[in-house]
Amino acid sequence: LDLYLVTSRDEGGPKAILESMASYVPLITTRVGQAADIVDHGRNAWMVDTEDVDGLAHWAWHAIDQRLSIEPILDLAKQTAAKNAYEAQAALWDAFFEGYIEHRL
Repeated sequence: LDLYLVTSRDEGGPKAILESMASYVPLITTRVGQAADIVDHGRNAWMVDTEDVDGLAHWAWHAIDQRLSIEPILDLAKQTAAKNAYEAQAALWDAFFEGYIEHRL
């Protein structure tokens, strides 16, 4: 893909955010769901306010036009995806439930 657009006004995830980051696909997203927590605008993806059609178009064109110079952004996006992978979250969940759930083999 040349880029991935998340154009939602309301979203629970979306999973496509981490999927595009992990796949080295430039991401342009509205400020929805987990995007507000993991996207650092201009560093690992591009984020605009919901319903900002002009902003989505601007950053989509930027990602395509600057494709040869956005490798550092894609590298940081891939690192962001790795930090948020299921495997990376397991220790956090173990700590969260410590004392509440019995570990069984």
